[in-house]
Order: sequence, then C-alpha cells, then structure tokens
Amino acid sequence: MEILSYQNGRDYAFILNSLIHEKWSAYYNEKAEEYRWALESSYTYVAYVDDNYAGYIRAISDGVFTVMICEIIVDEKYRNKGIARELIREVRNKFKGARIELLCDTPEIYEHMGFSKVGYGMRK
Repeated sequence: MEILSYQNGRDYAFILNSLIHEKWSAYYNEKAEEYRWALESSYTYVAYVDDNYAGYIRAISDGVFTVMICEIIVDEKYRNKGIARELIREVRNKFKGARIELLCDTPEIYEHMGFSKVGYGMRK
C-alpha cells in the first residue's frame, strides 16, 4: 500500500466516484468545484494498493492542537484491510501531539483504532 498526498489530476475522479458510490451528493452535485478546492486546500491523502485507488482521507487543522477529519472513505473492495488505519496514521504523523476529532455514524469502526466517544456533537 502507498499513501500519497492528493494530486488533483491523479486523484479527483477516483474521489468523486467514491462520493457518488457512498451517496454523499452534497460533495458532487452543485458544489463539485468547491469540493475540488476543499481537497486541494486541506490535508488530503490517498491510498493506493498495487497502483489501484483504495480510499482517501481529508483533514483540516490549526497545525498544533486539533485535527478534524472531514471525510474518510475506503473503497468497498479494500475495506477491513487496514486502509483507514493507515490513512489516519498518515494524518497523525503529520500532526504529532494534536488531538484528532472525527464525526462518524459508524463509531465501532473507529473505536478499534483508539478513538472514543466524547460528549455530544452539534451542527448548524
């Protein structure tokens, strides 16, 4: 497996297909160009297995205290093979010592990686 920094020409179509497959339409319908900008201006890493796209992670950070994982998607055929763990490790290595925040609807996946439920999330 290889984890690479996002490159628009190489990775955007793969990520867009992931979003479509997961039915995350907010990212690929009317705001597709804004999302392309978000990928480029965030800390985005892409996983490849044998030169095949396997998944990606996008995070934002203040650089010291907090990292927020915005999205993490692993292609179905690569799930349960440690891809998400490696993508998260890449982000952790970039921001050693910062806490990592993650909102998700499948906490059991991330609890195995050392994440724990905290408080209540809010969104507006």
